[in-house]
Amino acid sequence: MPVKILIVGAGRLGSLLAASLQRAGDAVVLVTGTRAAEPAGERDIAIASHGDSFRARVRTAATIGDAERHGPYDRVVLCVRTLDLDAIEPALAEHAPALLAPGGTALSMLNGLDGDDALARWFSAERVVGAVANLAVERDAAGTLVVTTGGDLVVAPLATSAGHTAASIARWLTASGIPCRAASDLRMLRWTKLAWSCAINAVTALAQRPMGDVARNPHTRALVLGVIREVMMVAAAEGLALAPALPAVYLRAAIDAGGARSSMLQDVLSGRATEHAALNGAVCSYARRHRLSVPLNAALFALLDARTDPNVSREEIS
Repeated sequence: MPVKILIVGAGRLGSLLAASLQRAGDAVVLVTGTRAAEPAGERDIAIASHGDSFRARVRTAATIGDAERHGPYDRVVLCVRTLDLDAIEPALAEHAPALLAPGGTALSMLNGLDGDDALARWFSAERVVGAVANLAVERDAAGTLVVTTGGDLVVAPLATSAGHTAASIARWLTASGIPCRAASDLRMLRWTKLAWSCAINAVTALAQRPMGDVARNPHTRALVLGVIREVMMVAAAEGLALAPALPAVYLRAAIDAGGARSSMLQDVLSGRATEHAALNGAVCSYARRHRLSVPLNAALFALLDARTDPNVSREEIS
């Protein structure tokens, strides 16, 4: 019997998951967040991933409320950006009790540090599994979603008692063609990914250059390494010892990514708001609690924030 999946968020990652799971035989509903007309309430999604190209037709719903009539679901996957969470919170609060089937799991793909706890407000902590995506996805001119870097998903339980649930999710995703592994410590997983996001996402977005370029340029490379070390310092103050080799590992990964563009760079190039508040801003907030100085993260946050601050006009700075 197909696994019933609700994916909230039809961006690059959400659409990639929806198409991959539908192709594997699951019954997917994708919440698009728009009432734009789609034939028969479906969306055709094209994927190109390292020589594997395919298309999948996925059922869509404009809103979470519309999706409820197709439920309950075995898996509810939250793939919205952190900055969009406030907008969908009322709908989640209203419909969450009816969305998840008994024994079902809520999977949080949110960036930053606080999204998993937010999901636990609507679903019990024992039913929440957090995930990070170690891959890059871009949409080409034809609308095809192109996976531009290798990598996998990593999942970990919000409640330590639910480790078996995370392992089950990892097996299910891997069997569906989405490489995934399970970890035991969700906080460690989030802070480790945060170090990458604060450095690579922010620097590529501001430089408007792909990952490989900022890793090879000696000036931006030094900036990237400094940002990662600041995140590691704050994580240590939080009681988490990130791997000492992390700066070198991430630098190598960025070099290997070559011309791949980070999600934040893609947002900047398309004129969308960025998630800097949940990334560099979060590091600054945690640093203040411990009376630590993180000048590089603070500078990146300030520059990204000024770019989207509606109170700063072009006339004021010209």
